[in-house]
Amino acid sequence: MNPAASNLQLRDIHLPDAVSWWPPAPGWWLLLGGLLLALLFIRVIRPWWRKRQRRRLLPQLARRELDRIIRQHQQEADTLRLVQGISMLLRRIAISYLPREEAAASTGDARLEQLNQLVPQQHFDAELAQWLLHAPYQRQADVDVQRLIQATRNWIGHLPARTEP
Repeated sequence: MNPAASNLQLRDIHLPDAVSWWPPAPGWWLLLGGLLLALLFIRVIRPWWRKRQRRRLLPQLARRELDRIIRQHQQEADTLRLVQGISMLLRRIAISYLPREEAAASTGDARLEQLNQLVPQQHFDAELAQWLLHAPYQRQADVDVQRLIQATRNWIGHLPARTEP
């Protein structure tokens, strides 16, 4: 043995300190953030989204839909499609204001009576009622388009304002 080597103060092999649990590694922060987002989604965003999906057809949305139907009619000049679109729009509005079973099941004069009861004054007379009830199911519709559009626009304008339930 070398006498110089024995005078050296050698230390034994040291292991590194144990890994501390705090602060966590970035992956754990990402996992925590993901869990918080999932919890936020479940508790706040999902109920809000469902409520939004069930939102009633508000008058301003009905006006926009009517304008879309009118623009489509102006492009295609298809009176039958216009009457069908207006008829479906009116049914959707009735369903959004009345109990679904009651509004969806109504046909004929009962349907027009429901529409007229939703607003303070009557907008759909007998002739308009015939157009709305029968023209969507005919091959050709002999309809006064401007009168039907104006009556529908006035009817939508008199709908009571609705908020989300």
